[in-house]
Amino acid sequence: MLEPSTERGTLIVTTSPAGALVTIDGTGGQQAPWTYGDIPSGSHVVRAFLSGFQPYLTIVNVPPGSTITVDASLLPLSRIGALQVKSNPGGADIYIDGFYSGSTATTVGNLAAGEHFVTLRLAGYQDWLGTVDIPENSVAFIDARLEVASAPTTGDILVSSNPPGAAVFNDEVYVGNTMPDDALDLTGLLPGLHTIRLELQNYQDFTVQVEVEAGQIRIVDADLVLATNPSQSGSLLVNSDPQGANVFLDNACIGITPLSVPSVTAGNHTLLIRLAGYTDYSTAFTIAPGEAVQIQAALGPAATPINIGILTLSAAAVAMIFFLRKK
Repeated sequence: MLEPSTERGTLIVTTSPAGALVTIDGTGGQQAPWTYGDIPSGSHVVRAFLSGFQPYLTIVNVPPGSTITVDASLLPLSRIGALQVKSNPGGADIYIDGFYSGSTATTVGNLAAGEHFVTLRLAGYQDWLGTVDIPENSVAFIDARLEVASAPTTGDILVSSNPPGAAVFNDEVYVGNTMPDDALDLTGLLPGLHTIRLELQNYQDFTVQVEVEAGQIRIVDADLVLATNPSQSGSLLVNSDPQGANVFLDNACIGITPLSVPSVTAGNHTLLIRLAGYTDYSTAFTIAPGEAVQIQAALGPAATPINIGILTLSAAAVAMIFFLRKK
């Protein structure tokens, strides 16, 4: 359990190689090396992303009034594979090595070959835990039958927001981000009063107290209100099918799908989504101050020429872009 605190500290994040995108608790994306000053002391989730390298994740405890350094050593993605995940019932949140990786049923690409730890979470059901060995240049499969929680001693909360992409905190502990059309499942919560807070750039924080009861599912559906004085930036939510694709904003790698970018400078931008074995998807878009933009890309398999006489067959990527503007 991550322990929150109201005191402050400093976190320095470096990466090897340098230049990776680093985030803290799913927000605050910066290019390493970076110093996060005056942050709440206690436990924080630190992630690092760099194209061609395995994503990095660690939980670090920031002492009150002190400074701690995280040096993330990134491993090259020289051997990769994919994972197809199904569940019965469907719609379970997927976590691979602690990273939210979409919901069932889906395929997650760009995974390092070798063993990975997988968790499936669905409100009203027991968490499914297991390991899977990802084969190089191939696909591993999980088809999980979820068990209804019998005689449960804990409860669950489903969290969604409009617009999506908000960071979610349970009792001031970061637990994930809201996604479009897929509520965030908070499972295994002890009975009692819990404080749920949602945070999204350019919107007022949303806070509500939820009474959790054993065996019960509570729903938090937050309609976020635009801040009185929004900054000159908007937010971006990027997803792809398959998931696990590298995302490049203005030629800089900013993470892997599904990805929430809470602060994007207003103006014109280019976006590239790239996954080994699939055709690249690229687009240009414009974002206004306070605007929430969603981009959903369905990636087609990379063209594998099939020569029939002089005929060559190939597949193309199809994408849909949804723009949500808060008036």
